Amino acid sequence: MPKTTKEGETDLNTSTGKYLFLFVPVTTFCLGYWQWRRHIWKTNLIEKIRSQINEEPIEFPINNLAQIEQMEYRKVHIDGTYMFQNQFIIRWRGRLDIEQNELNKSNLLSITNTSNGAQVITPFKISGTDLVIMINRGWIPPERIEFELNEGRKRQPIKKNIIGTIRGSEKPHWLLNNHPTQNIWVYKDLKQMANHCNASPILIDADNSVFNNESIEPIGNQTNIKLRNQHFNYMIQWFVYKIFLRIFEHFD
Repeated sequence: MPKTTKEGETDLNTSTGKYLFLFVPVTTFCLGYWQWRRHIWKTNLIEKIRSQINEEPIEFPINNLAQIEQMEYRKVHIDGTYMFQNQFIIRWRGRLDIEQNELNKSNLLSITNTSNGAQVITPFKISGTDLVIMINRGWIPPERIEFELNEGRKRQPIKKNIIGTIRGSEKPHWLLNNHPTQNIWVYKDLKQMANHCNASPILIDADNSVFNNESIEPIGNQTNIKLRNQHFNYMIQWFVYKIFLRIFEHFD
């Protein structure tokens, strides 16, 4: 085998180092640019959601259900009947309406804010059809959970006129899973939820409490419109890395 000289080893190491110093800055620049594009995309998405949230409600597209997937965060108007016997809750939820509405100090539920609360999901049969969808009636405090899972499910069907926001599935929880057979829900998977309560995989967040019976009903308006947009910070981070690498390369 040919012998490798120390001079050859030095040349090889120098060449490898040059390629490394070229590769790392280019990579950090590309990552920074990618985060910039993601920042623009997320900013536009947030503005689109806010715009849709503030638009006047339209009639629920009962004759064109295929467009539901493109209507998330769109407000709709719908008539139907609550079917309480199959309702369930999404656990470990904090209130989302507090920053959007002034608190009513005389309302017990309004001054109860804890992530140990829950959101109540109730099947809803649309008037004049056999279609059953799901309505997120709103947030309840921990002390109200057992009632909604027991006595609340014994209610007779009630007809209501609903204005609410179309929603989609959530990302799975990073640690906990849904257990439909045990009626334990920690995130919204519309297909799982629909199979559980014999409904279609369509979910609407009710805008306001629709019963307001002695202030014990779920508090509506639980649509989460706060999307994290950290891409600008990530972009700065990658570009700062690139600058430090250039400085280090200059003094090397």
